[in-house]
Formats: sequence, structure tokens, C-alpha cells
Amino acid sequence: MGRFGESKFFLPMAEEFRSGNSTACYWLTIGIGGDTEVEKEMISVYPQCKIFGIEPSPEQAADFEKYGTVIPLAVGIKPGNLMMRLRQNTGMRYKNKQVPVTPMHQVLDEYIGSRLVHFATLDIEGFEYKILDSLKHGKPIESTGVRFCQIDVELHSDGYQLQNMGPDFKFPHYWRKLLANSSYIPIKAGKFLTHRKVTLINVDDPVCLRLFKFEQYF
Repeated sequence: MGRFGESKFFLPMAEEFRSGNSTACYWLTIGIGGDTEVEKEMISVYPQCKIFGIEPSPEQAADFEKYGTVIPLAVGIKPGNLMMRLRQNTGMRYKNKQVPVTPMHQVLDEYIGSRLVHFATLDIEGFEYKILDSLKHGKPIESTGVRFCQIDVELHSDGYQLQNMGPDFKFPHYWRKLLANSSYIPIKAGKFLTHRKVTLINVDDPVCLRLFKFEQYF
């Protein structure tokens, strides 16, 4: 349970893989945003899981280091600079700021040592649309071998869509294309404030299928 009653939903890892250190387990928070309640709960449920959090604003890392490793970067599709909407201090004020971006696969290689992440949360003020689009087959992030078993994503509302995807963006068309051309399917969806919350699972990756036994839910 996160700030403002936000729920982050994941299917459990199969019982035989949840104890001991024989099975790798990686959690990645993309956009800490000053809230670490979910990571606190995660480490109690999966003590063997290594937790990482990507956050370009130092003041938004909060007490994340109690639970895992802070990666002080902005992550993206290719190297360069990007105008991002960043939360200020502990309030609800945001500002647009130009930040350097490191490609996803490079961040995973340098900080985690794995391009497979078992649990991921994604809350990056509208930039999530470009990240998810790049997980489609043949797109830049997917083509580097980056895979997520489960993703809890906050899909931000209209103004964020406009800023990140342009005036011609149509969510229904975007969403259908993502589901038709990627390994991910939604298993839970709902509203959070003015945004959508969705949990996606990877139904193609053999490691994800073995560890989570997704087939039992269908």
C-alpha cells in the first residue's frame, strides 16, 4: 500500500521459490517519488529479493536506502537529455526539468547485473507511455533483452499524455497496439486519483512462467 491509499498489485512467486537465496529475485522501482511503503512491505514478504529504485531527484529518494539501492538517474530508451516532470520536496508540486537519460539496459547492467527483473513499478509522470511502447517486440528496450515478469504501472492522465506523446495520442489505439505486439497482458486495472493503474504480466518469458506459474490463473 503506497501513499494516498495507492495499491500496487502483483501475483506471488510460487512457494518453492520464495525462501532461501537459491532463486534470483529483483525488484525495481522506476520513480521512487518520496514513497517507500511498498518496498518496506516487499522486503518483509520476499527477504531474499534485491531491491533497487531509480530516482533522478535526490530529495525524492526518501528512506529508500533502508530497503535497497538508490540509482540516482533518469532511465529511458536511448542516451540523451529529456524534459521530465519531477516532484518537488514532499508536497504535490512538480516542475519540468531537463535531465540526462541513461538507457534501460545500461542501468540494469551496471547496477543490477540482470536484464530480467521480477517485479517492477513504474510511476514517471507520463514518460511511462514511451517506456511501455519500447517493450513491444522489436522496439529498442525489448530488443536489448530487457524483460519484466510483472509491472505495476501508473498510466497518467490527459495532460501528461499530451506532454509526452503529443496531440495525436489516442489511448485506446496505443493500448491495443501494446497488447497485440508485446509479451505483456493486463491482469488488474483500476483508477487512482485521475490516473489509471494497471498490472501487466509477461506470458512469454520461460523464467517468469516457471517462477510465478502464471498458467494457474487462466
